[in-house]
Amino acid sequence: MGAVREALERLTVRCDSPDGRIQAALRRQELSVRFRTGAYAQYGEEELAGQLSRLGTAAWSGYQRAYVRIIEDAGMTVPDPADRHLGQGLSEFLHARDRIEVAARSHNDLIKVHSVAMRLWRVRIRPGALAVLDESGFLAELLDVVAVVKRDFDTQVAELKQAA
Repeated sequence: MGAVREALERLTVRCDSPDGRIQAALRRQELSVRFRTGAYAQYGEEELAGQLSRLGTAAWSGYQRAYVRIIEDAGMTVPDPADRHLGQGLSEFLHARDRIEVAARSHNDLIKVHSVAMRLWRVRIRPGALAVLDESGFLAELLDVVAVVKRDFDTQVAELKQAA
């Protein structure tokens, strides 16, 4: 079990936005994001929001796939909500977890992030926000909002576990 724990602690998933101008890394479920040189200034709000939405979905999905691979490589199984042989309580928990929706917005209401089960991400950026925020300010706001979404998701999962 120690080897699995160590592998999970080292687990890092890296991916690029669909257009290749934004890079993300997810380690210990903490996200980091960076723009390629000069890319931030080339985006409009709607295009950037779309790129970040798809990047978030890819990063968290990739992390989940890698997590499952580590568990399965160690000879263990990760419960599948579609498995009809699961107990009713576990099946209900997994289905409820997969429906959790969380959303948060930046303190200045320029960035909004919505997620369904940490698998599907939707980013919205208020028109004019990129003129107000420089690259580092934007990234700080974005990562703060993502951290709130993650924390709210974890809280709701913990509540589901207590109710089960």
